[in-house]
Amino acid sequence: MDIGALDRRVTIQTLTATEDALGTPVETWSDAQTLSAAVSYGTASERRAAAQEQSALPATFTVRSSTFTRGLTPGNCRLVLDGLTYDVEGIAPGIERRTWIALTAIARTS
Repeated sequence: MDIGALDRRVTIQTLTATEDALGTPVETWSDAQTLSAAVSYGTASERRAAAQEQSALPATFTVRSSTFTRGLTPGNCRLVLDGLTYDVEGIAPGIERRTWIALTAIARTS
């Protein structure tokens, strides 16, 4: 992948567990890092299937591999782009391992 394709700025949020004043566990999302990313939206058939399920927008975000991005898991991160929040459903190394990470995510628009 050409580094020039990383033309979007995406904020990665991570899930943080804390306790409230009564000691009750509280989970909150916090901005962790803002990175450059290449964004590709699902294929036509994926978009149709997502639309049938509910208002959803599937996308794949490709970012540079780093210690931070290699530590992400689908349960502990989400992405914010253009006011939409994308729930990460899958993370895979790119074709050039240790250079790129691909995060597959879905934004719920309803």
